[in-house]
Amino acid sequence: MTSRLLIALAGLLFLLGYATCTATAQNSKPDGGAPVADYQQARKQYEKAAATGDAKAMTALGDLYYFGRGVTQDYQQAKGWYEKAAAAGNARAMSYMGELYDHGEGVTQDYQKARQWFERGAAAGDAEGMNNLGYLYDLGKGVPQDYQKAREWYGKAAALGNPGAMRNLGILYEDGHGVQRDYPKAKEWYGKGAAAGDNGSMRHLGVLYEKGQGAPQDYQRAREWYEKAAALGNPGAMSHLGYLYGQGLGVTQDYQVAKQWYEKAAAAEDAGAMDSLGVLYENGYGVPQSYQKAKEWYEKAAAAGNVDAQRRLRTLPNK
Repeated sequence: MTSRLLIALAGLLFLLGYATCTATAQNSKPDGGAPVADYQQARKQYEKAAATGDAKAMTALGDLYYFGRGVTQDYQQAKGWYEKAAAAGNARAMSYMGELYDHGEGVTQDYQKARQWFERGAAAGDAEGMNNLGYLYDLGKGVPQDYQKAREWYGKAAALGNPGAMRNLGILYEDGHGVQRDYPKAKEWYGKGAAAGDNGSMRHLGVLYEKGQGAPQDYQRAREWYEKAAALGNPGAMSHLGYLYGQGLGVTQDYQVAKQWYEKAAAAEDAGAMDSLGVLYENGYGVPQSYQKAKEWYEKAAAAGNVDAQRRLRTLPNK
C-alpha cells in the first residue's frame, strides 16, 4: 500500500498547485503529510471536478475516504467513489476496487472478485493491477499458486515502472520460486525498486548485504540500506537496525539504541521486534531484567503470529 499512498498524495499535491509534489511526498509524515485543511480544500475541488465526470477526481475522493484524510475514514464511501471512477473507465480505480475485496475493507473478503477487478485494471493498462494479479498467483489467493504467472505479471508491471513489482521479482529470485535462485538477480531487481523509492526493496538490499548473498557481506552497507528504508517508515528495516546494534554488527554494540529501534518497529506492528524486546527484558540487555515485561512483549508478538515468541512463552521462568 505504500506506493498507493504516495500516488494518492502526489495527486493531492498536484491539485493544490504544489510545484514540488514529489519532494513533499517523499518527506511526508506517515499519515500522508498534508495538513487537514489542505485535504479539506482538496476534497472540495475533487467534488467539483467529479461532478463534471472527471474519473481521476472520483478516484482521488475515494483515496481521501480510504485513508481518512480530511474526512472520517470510510471504506464504503471509498468504494462508492472507486466504483464511479471505474465505471467511467479509470484503470487505477478498478485496481483499488480489487484491493478492497482482497483485504475485505468495506466488503466481504473475496479473492475471486479481487482477481476480476485486478484483471480489469490490468487490461486497462494499470501497473498496480498487474502487480496485484501477480501477488494473487504468487500466494495462490483465489487462484492456483503459479509462480510463472506471478513472474509474468510482475514483469509487466515492472516494465511500466511499478516499484512494488520490482521488489516482488527480487523476492522470486531470492527465494527461487518459479526461477532458479539467483541472489545477484534479486539484488538487481531490489536495486531498481530502491531507485524508484520502494522502501521494501531497500530493506531487502540490506538483508542481502547483511547475509552476504549476491554481494560480499557488508554490515555497513546493510545498515545504510536499513536506515534509508526506516526513514521511509519500513518496520522490518527498523527491526533489522535493532538487531545490528544489539549484536554489534558493523556498529558498536548498544542495547539502548537496539531497544529504541525495536520500539519503533513494534509501534509499527512488527512482531519480530516485539519478540526482540521480550528478549531484552528477559535477559536484562540494556534494561532492568523483568520477566513480566518480557512476558508482555512475548504475548504481543505471539498474538501477531510470531512462533519464536510462542516458544519463549513456554520456557519463560514463572517469576
